Amino acid sequence: SCLYEEMALKISELELVTSELKQNKDLLLQAERTITINRISSQLLHALRNPITSIGGTARLLTKKSHDPYTVDFLKIITSETDRIEQTLEDLFSYTEEKEGKQQPYRLYSIIRETAFIFYSRFKKFNIEYQLEFTGNGPEIYLNENKIRQVFSHLIRNSTEAMTNGGILRIEPFENETTITIVISDTGPGIEEGQLHKAMEPFYTTKPYGNGMGLALVQQIITAHNGKFFIENRKPHGLIATVQLPKI
Repeated sequence: SCLYEEMALKISELELVTSELKQNKDLLLQAERTITINRISSQLLHALRNPITSIGGTARLLTKKSHDPYTVDFLKIITSETDRIEQTLEDLFSYTEEKEGKQQPYRLYSIIRETAFIFYSRFKKFNIEYQLEFTGNGPEIYLNENKIRQVFSHLIRNSTEAMTNGGILRIEPFENETTITIVISDTGPGIEEGQLHKAMEPFYTTKPYGNGMGLALVQQIITAHNGKFFIENRKPHGLIATVQLPKI
């Protein structure tokens, strides 16, 4: 009996050490990946930004000057794709940016409402019904205003890109004494269940949800605000993104 208890104790200690080793290995891999991303993003900034901007600017200029519908269609494709690349680069640089900026008290609902209205023309274009299930300016919480605007801009844009044939975008808050939770749901195609755990990794793209950096950036910003972010599929179809932030 004594020998059994001693063996059980040794096994328990071994499991603890193994767990700690795995955690440290994961932290090292994450640190190495962050360093690699920083180095790559710095190189991409200098190598891609100027030529991409030039290509996009030239395509826009030629679009205004051309009177051939066939040519204009091709130029619009060039413009659209360069815009997409520029957005991806912007997301990448934001993800690797070290300075999070100062957090100050802001009214969360007003930020969400103003961000949603930016997409009003897109809602109309793709026949998307948007439902903002809140009134007023909401509770005051500490946050980096620009970063939080970026979070909801990414999530709303991702949902609209997933519903180009129409659908419903719903944004609903839930409050308790210590936290405020914002749930954003859409009626798009959702993400394959086996891919959900990968969806917030840098460079992983789940078309039509994002460009490979958006969800990773959202995760990073919310974590920096001591909050929680996760996604899940909505039944029968669609995606639910949940943002939870601490109150003051």
